[in-house]
Amino acid sequence: MKTIIFSILIFFGCNRTVAFAQKSVEDSLKNNFLKAKNDSAKRNRLEDLMFFYMQDNTKNSEQKLHELQSLLQNNENKKFSYKLLLYRVVLTHTTDSIVESRKILNEYSEQCLKLN
Repeated sequence: MKTIIFSILIFFGCNRTVAFAQKSVEDSLKNNFLKAKNDSAKRNRLEDLMFFYMQDNTKNSEQKLHELQSLLQNNENKKFSYKLLLYRVVLTHTTDSIVESRKILNEYSEQCLKLN
């Protein structure tokens, strides 16, 4: 009986450690984005954060998208908002939303052409 209780305590303790570790990685990625000096570095840090969110199972898609949108509210960061279009398709795409996904991908392509 004592070993079962001990095992349960260890299990819950490990789960909390993983959650704290994910939060510190998330915060680190956000800070790296905010501290990046030039546009290419900011874009790369934003993509790192997006990849982290794609692998993160602790938040739902809307929360992840909202986190990224709030990060890009600053005027000098708004130019990266086109990246959220592609990210939104990756997070929210279902077989029922093919038409909507195509519209978003077309908009993403247009924004990329404008920036290049």
